[in-house]
Amino acid sequence: MTQSTAGTQKLAAVVQAPLHASTQKKTVFTTGTAESTESALGCYAQGVSVGPDAHSAGLAADCLVQAENSSGASTRSDQNAIRMFVTTFNMHGRDPPETLTSWLPENPNEFDLFVIGTQEAERSIEMSVLLPYKPKWEAKLRSALGANFALVEAHTLAAIHLIVFANKTLLPQISHVRSASVATGILNTIGNKGGVGISMQLGLTSAVFINSHFAAHQHAVAERNADYERIRSNLALRPVKSASHRPSQSGVDNFDIAIWIGDLNYRVDGNRAVVDKLLLPPSYQERASGHWGGSDEHWASMCAVLRANDQLVSQMSSGAVFSGFTEGLICFRPTYKYDVDSKTDTYDTSGKQRIPAYTDRILYRSHAAESLKLHRYVSCNEIRTSDHKPVVAEMTLCFELAEEHFGGQRPNKRRSRISRTGVSSTHSTSAVCAVM
Repeated sequence: MTQSTAGTQKLAAVVQAPLHASTQKKTVFTTGTAESTESALGCYAQGVSVGPDAHSAGLAADCLVQAENSSGASTRSDQNAIRMFVTTFNMHGRDPPETLTSWLPENPNEFDLFVIGTQEAERSIEMSVLLPYKPKWEAKLRSALGANFALVEAHTLAAIHLIVFANKTLLPQISHVRSASVATGILNTIGNKGGVGISMQLGLTSAVFINSHFAAHQHAVAERNADYERIRSNLALRPVKSASHRPSQSGVDNFDIAIWIGDLNYRVDGNRAVVDKLLLPPSYQERASGHWGGSDEHWASMCAVLRANDQLVSQMSSGAVFSGFTEGLICFRPTYKYDVDSKTDTYDTSGKQRIPAYTDRILYRSHAAESLKLHRYVSCNEIRTSDHKPVVAEMTLCFELAEEHFGGQRPNKRRSRISRTGVSSTHSTSAVCAVM
């Protein structure tokens, strides 16, 4: 990432150890304002988390602002639009939080499909290699979503867990559910790191959902990129049918819809003192400045600097990873690393003093641009049982209806799939089953 002299000088006026500033088009990063061809508040159209700091306290109303054309509805009679709730959370080897109301929607029936990915659920990575099952977590999700939702599929690789629920009214359009996993941990065999995927047909539209946990540590960018490529190349899932009429080859590239979530572990390049300064509420001097444009504009400017130094943003811009994928504009605070059980959302006070980072991400791709719309992209600050915060994306997916429901097979019972090592997959040609 190149360094902008102007951006560095302005940031250095506030802190003595500046981050690298982006030279991306349209945006000039400053410490007190966001000078951009887009509105400084435009980022809030795709969501913002409300944190404890003064500069974020007034942003709750912006969380529900929908992006342009967010309904995603199609005028074609052979298409159908559904609402999706997609989320990822590294649970730090803990049991699920006692209540999920600050994370999952209060009324689940507002959504048709839930895609829920976790890392380190119920127990540590080390213990999960031996005991990968997640019965408490799956039972809690069933209870939270209620009787109107059916388990489509669940798949576990050690501590990496992915589960999909669908409203029962959607079941006639779901078929060819499959799951697979790829380990990228020790010797590319142990599932301490890796990814799991669940694919399905939604009518004539093929979709794949992937949850992954990439290599850790600030410097390990190349290792994270390699994890992505190994999962993308080796995940044994491919579409049965494709509304976009693309060739059905192995790999995730040919699905009409792909959503990739997880603890991707990409960090913010910089140092702790600089990032801490960016995350502070505005000072009295900043508020009294002639350049002061309000708390919202101040946070938009600080967040822009963080994004400009985000490793995943940089790697995607260079084409190294996630080609064709999109991410909603991040306008929430870094989701890692918090002191566990801190009631004040304090970042790492241990001797390691890890730099706050956006490790937890949701990316998406559609071969038909109008098929997938993002409404909201937020973090959930009220969850404090982990050193991470959950991240949520609310979307509309428009899929092509199936005329014959793939032969009208009757649903059969499904169970959670467990992968322990290496590359694995499960295949089923029957329609989706309901287990409640």
